[in-house]
Amino acid sequence: MEQQGEVGLDYTPFEALEESNQDIGVVLYLLHSENWKENFIGIDQLRAINKYRWLEFLDYWPRVSDRVMELMDSIRSSLSKNTLLLLSECFAEPRENSEMVAQCVATLLLTKTVNEKSFIRGEAVTALTNICATVTSEEIARQLLEGCFHKSGQIADIAYQHLATILPRLYPNTVLHITLRLLDSKRQKTLTGSKECLKHLSENWPDFSQAVSALAASEQEKVRQALQQKAKRAGGLREMIQKSKKENVQPTFILEE
Repeated sequence: MEQQGEVGLDYTPFEALEESNQDIGVVLYLLHSENWKENFIGIDQLRAINKYRWLEFLDYWPRVSDRVMELMDSIRSSLSKNTLLLLSECFAEPRENSEMVAQCVATLLLTKTVNEKSFIRGEAVTALTNICATVTSEEIARQLLEGCFHKSGQIADIAYQHLATILPRLYPNTVLHITLRLLDSKRQKTLTGSKECLKHLSENWPDFSQAVSALAASEQEKVRQALQQKAKRAGGLREMIQKSKKENVQPTFILEE
């Protein structure tokens, strides 16, 4: 069933998108029209091209990317959502050269994950999650790394959550340098996860010691301190009572500095 958009426009389900042979010139006209309804139709044309002719979509991307970004950030929520649908569909499965598109949109998608409108927020999360699941790219990791230091703590936490899903697919040396940067975070979850990642590298990467020895002295010391810190259980009397009653309580850990 089609979802209702603004003023009678419907969001076409992916399964219902029909193949389009529309010339790129017409698509560009629709995207750049001053009529927002034509913009909406232009995005639907791109969704169809993405679905049926991915390599052609890649050829068009340099010509449409700036406008797609503008429409994703449109104050008209229907345009923003339809554009987010396009991006979610682009990364629903691994595809050739999809990182070219992902690198253009990842940072803006991250900011959309905290949009005040839940349906925009949800589509942005889906698109960013799809990118992190299907695209292995150091550039995407770099953008998310920058997001981990965003002034918004909510955005920073979302950035780390998604970055953590990419790290296992990157080269260990790249992961080491990303982790070193994350150790400067003020976010507790990020710090905890980064130290666990560093510990995993030290135990499972044969070249870990050699890679650390090649770092600057200050970074070597950062690694040493992170690995020496021990986790201890947080809480107090209440947790002890809960434990004694054998309730299923999830443990909380803090790190000794």
